Amino acid sequence: MNESFKFSSKIKHNESELISHGSFYIQALENLCGGPYFTILGDDEYENIQWQIDNPPSKEEVAAEYERLNNEWENTFYKRQRSNEYPSITSQLDMLWNSMHIGEIPKSEDFYNSILEIKNKYPKG
Repeated sequence: MNESFKFSSKIKHNESELISHGSFYIQALENLCGGPYFTILGDDEYENIQWQIDNPPSKEEVAAEYERLNNEWENTFYKRQRSNEYPSITSQLDMLWNSMHIGEIPKSEDFYNSILEIKNKYPKG
């Protein structure tokens, strides 16, 4: 590992999203220590950590865990984009039920009938 390794606190993703990664550094430390058994004085650099445990992780172990967390974040970017665009779960379920009701898709009897029972109990005005 390069001795001058420093954890980046921000990266730019897809030219439009600026993500703070300082929390990844802290999460990496907590993952390796089993909790918040450290204090960081200054920038997110290994040399600025005051450990509260007897056998702290090495600089290389911290860098590897940070990289793993960063890669996980990067590799799931599409999930965050999608979740912001999807209709609400309520809307999705309503679309599904209505498609079953008009015969566009096969009925899942338990799902369809449980919703139909409630709709019949409380009909539209």
